Amino acid sequence: MHYCDRLEEQIKTSQQQNNLLLQQVLREALRPQPKTEEEELPTAVELKVVYKKPKAHKGTSRKCDRAERAILAGHIINHTYREDFGRVKFQKLLHLTEYHCQIDIDSNYVQKVAGPYDRELIKVIESTLKRFRFFEIRESKRTGKRVTYKPLAAASELDNFFRKDFPKETKRIDSLLNKFARFSYEECEIISTLYAVWNNRIIREQPVTDELLKQDFLEWDKHKAKYTDRLDNALRWMEKEDIIPVGWGKLIEKPVVQE
Repeated sequence: MHYCDRLEEQIKTSQQQNNLLLQQVLREALRPQPKTEEEELPTAVELKVVYKKPKAHKGTSRKCDRAERAILAGHIINHTYREDFGRVKFQKLLHLTEYHCQIDIDSNYVQKVAGPYDRELIKVIESTLKRFRFFEIRESKRTGKRVTYKPLAAASELDNFFRKDFPKETKRIDSLLNKFARFSYEECEIISTLYAVWNNRIIREQPVTDELLKQDFLEWDKHKAKYTDRLDNALRWMEKEDIIPVGWGKLIEKPVVQE
């Protein structure tokens, strides 16, 4: 009987020791292990999912009346003017100036083939520029109804008007426009569209990665596929030049009724 009691005690002791050993093994197994140099490197999938966190703009936004809007538009044309300067490049630079410099010109852009587009806005601006003889608006039917601008005598006064009406914004607006002065309309179209889809994602609080931005760009319109091979370089350029949206402005979506 005494032997049985002692054996039972030994069994209990052994079980307790086994339980302690098991707990120790489990703790070791669950403890985070230091990664090897190879394991420290991110995987290809992880590299693609790098979220871009926008920085707040240091400047303050302002709202323009109709006259100031026309002066701003005229300054954009003057500042980046070349002989081949046309409506497509102008509208993309107008979009980028408004959204990136946070100059509210009361636009209502929608997604069109060549990027963000506001037909009514362009119509009013061009009418004002023409009425005050800042620019002659030319439409060439031989080149697919391409619209270009020819500076008139009064265009030389636009710079003075601009600096008087936009004293606090002049530096950041001109800094942006200088980056695009030698760009073709296609390059402006690519950057403007990428900026728009990027800004849309920030407004919607959606994830932002290179792959998602390129996907949104290509889904903007079927004709965007011709720019597929240029998107990576465009994104790198935007990051290098700090042309990064912060979620300012309105969403730019497909038109409810096709124009």
